[in-house]
Amino acid sequence: MFNRIKSIAVIPGRLASSAGTSIFGAVKFLTYAYHPNPQEHRNFYGHPVTITTVAANVIINMLTRIPAMFRKKKDSNPQAQTNVTPSDYETERRPAMLSDEEVIVGDGQQEVEAGQIMEQAIVEEKRARCSCSLFLNILCKASNILSTFAVGIGSYNAGKVLCEFVAGVSQDPNAPVDPVRYYLVNAIAIYLAISNMQIYVKYVVVSVNNNRDKLNHAKLYLLNKKAASSAVILASLNIISSAAFNFMSTTSSLRGVNQDIRRFPSAHAPEWLQMPNEFIIGTGTALGIAGFVNEAMTSIPSLYSNIEPLIEDVSSDEPLAKEVKEPRWKKITKAITYSVGAVDAVSTGAQNYAAISMTAGDLFKVNPYGYIVDFSFLCALSKSACHFSFFIKKGIDDAIKDAEELVNKRAANRAKPQNEEAAPLNINNSVPTYKSTH
Repeated sequence: MFNRIKSIAVIPGRLASSAGTSIFGAVKFLTYAYHPNPQEHRNFYGHPVTITTVAANVIINMLTRIPAMFRKKKDSNPQAQTNVTPSDYETERRPAMLSDEEVIVGDGQQEVEAGQIMEQAIVEEKRARCSCSLFLNILCKASNILSTFAVGIGSYNAGKVLCEFVAGVSQDPNAPVDPVRYYLVNAIAIYLAISNMQIYVKYVVVSVNNNRDKLNHAKLYLLNKKAASSAVILASLNIISSAAFNFMSTTSSLRGVNQDIRRFPSAHAPEWLQMPNEFIIGTGTALGIAGFVNEAMTSIPSLYSNIEPLIEDVSSDEPLAKEVKEPRWKKITKAITYSVGAVDAVSTGAQNYAAISMTAGDLFKVNPYGYIVDFSFLCALSKSACHFSFFIKKGIDDAIKDAEELVNKRAANRAKPQNEEAAPLNINNSVPTYKSTH
């Protein structure tokens, strides 16, 4: 019961944090696009782009994230079927240096030598795989910890941005802080941070660990090369976008904390509480790298699993299955929700476009309006396409499928009593018997 209440309690935090993140990204994009004077304080919370962005984000999250959280897994233990054990790897794969004739044919001495060579090759391969596994395990554990911390910082910043958006007024860095409002806003921001960190650990960290275990025992030579290369290319652009957005969110949040310390009513904050710019840049870089690793461990396998069936269908000589005609209500629903999803995908790409350009200027001291914009546009285009194809469209299709199954199930339950024949009345018994309802 407590776990159910806890799961329900974090859902509003997840939705609110996602809305706050979209507002933060939209404001950063408008700040980058309008290129105002750094000393000028400009309010973008009432801008039509910001309002449209947060509206599309809320609608899409309501349609996709909530059904996904409550959706029951059809396979209770998918890891047991997909993981490959080391013994399977060693028995199925024979060292490439030995041919079938060298293993089977020959006298006793040759067979002994062949067996020794095989055992040595297996030991060396296992030792190399163990070294790689140790490095991968350490890397994933470190990135999981840092990425969870980054999610907390980003969600805290998103909570503060959301409160400012609801208030309708962006905070002036030089304005005094109302103590009541300050504590209320920070309480909401902390709640969003805790909610998102819990969901991140429950879903993303578990996914990273599962993919790490699969990679430790993977047979890479069995992968579809076209699907694998396509997934790596697409994921590379998305990974860079996510790392840049992590850096921008972290640095903005830490600088906002510095502003709050300077503006707090007591006005007696010690100097050591002020975080230097070098610490902010270093923290943002570390959390950006951690986000890079975790995004790679989740997006590449996900893209591969989605691209591989498409390539196999194109390469197959079998005739395509006849398309089933969809009812009108489903077409209308998909048209409306896909349109809203397209707005969310475009806004996501625009936010990452600004994130890459601004991160390049902040971290590498390059002109954010120079040649970096071409690379930023390419990453933003890839991010928008993948976000729509593999998240929005799939989420909407799954939600419609769940709703259709629920309606059909209820219709079948309503029709079931009508199909059952009435039980014959036993007139010989003077005392009627009743079927227990318990």
